[in-house]
Amino acid sequence: MMETTPSSPTPVPASGLASFPRPRRPGYRALAIGTIAACVVLTAYFLSATSGTHVPAATQIGRWYGLAGALLFTFGALYSVRHPVYRKRAGSLEWWYRAHLVLGSVALVLLGCHSGIQVRSGFLALLQIGFWGTVLTGVGGWAWQTALRRWLIRNEWRPLVLKELDRERAELLRQLGPVEEMGKSGSGEMGASVEASARDRAVKEAQRGLEQLRTGLLWRFPAALAWDGEATRLLGEPEMQELTPADRKLLLEWQRVEVQRAYQHLLRGWTHFHLIFTVVGVQLMLWHIWMVAVFPR
Repeated sequence: MMETTPSSPTPVPASGLASFPRPRRPGYRALAIGTIAACVVLTAYFLSATSGTHVPAATQIGRWYGLAGALLFTFGALYSVRHPVYRKRAGSLEWWYRAHLVLGSVALVLLGCHSGIQVRSGFLALLQIGFWGTVLTGVGGWAWQTALRRWLIRNEWRPLVLKELDRERAELLRQLGPVEEMGKSGSGEMGASVEASARDRAVKEAQRGLEQLRTGLLWRFPAALAWDGEATRLLGEPEMQELTPADRKLLLEWQRVEVQRAYQHLLRGWTHFHLIFTVVGVQLMLWHIWMVAVFPR
């Protein structure tokens, strides 16, 4: 879909909430059931094949599980690179995200069976930290992202991605900027300049008040209508009397955009921790494969 730069913010419904259908993506349930079934079968087969062995990872099936898990783990790590450098010719982000979840789950089972929780050296301890740190931050991030996305769907004013929000924010700030002074000639120059200056001070004061409002309420996750109510109350205070109705409308829309931007940043914040563990885990895993191949026991 081609992106267009709007000349002004798109109006929202009178209720302040998005009024469009939210399509459900088909196949999620079948994909989840199939992934769980495959993981159960792989685990049962490994336990049966390595029953009675002291170090299951050193067996032939253990090595195959480790190699296959390493390949899937590396492929899943590519999603972290794929996401910020999105190009349609390399597949949709939705496809990559599903593959990341499914293959990451299978890699968890394969590498979990291969390594277990045994720590036989300092290096293997670091490898366990890198691997399980990646798993825990991935699972925790998935849970956080799922919960926050559902909350956003119920409470966002309009379904906009971060790039669209940044574009609308810039346009709103341009419209809320200082009023240009009238020409240097004309009898109304002084009065118009004073009026514009009072309006600009009121806009800046309103923006500071709305920023403080966001700081105090953001982690309480108020509903969209509650956000609008608090912002409307603040903009109706006596010190905001210099604001015009158009200014109040723009400030309310600016507040909505800023709130959605803040929650979009929270939605993606977990990826920083997940990416750190992923990079460390992949590097240690490659070193482990090299050492096993060069110095076999």
